[in-house]
Amino acid sequence: MVSEAGHYKNFLLLAKEYDDPQRVHVRWHELLAQEAGIVKSLQVRGDRMH
Repeated sequence: MVSEAGHYKNFLLLAKEYDDPQRVHVRWHELLAQEAGIVKSLQVRGDRMH
């Protein structure tokens, strides 16, 4: 999980170098909401990690 946190932090830092930080923030939260919806719709199975 720690490595995943590092990945998203690096991604966001890089994105903010190429676009407006506020726009990156808004888009990041849009993507989080989309992902949450996808995860909630998945059937729980024992053969998946995430």
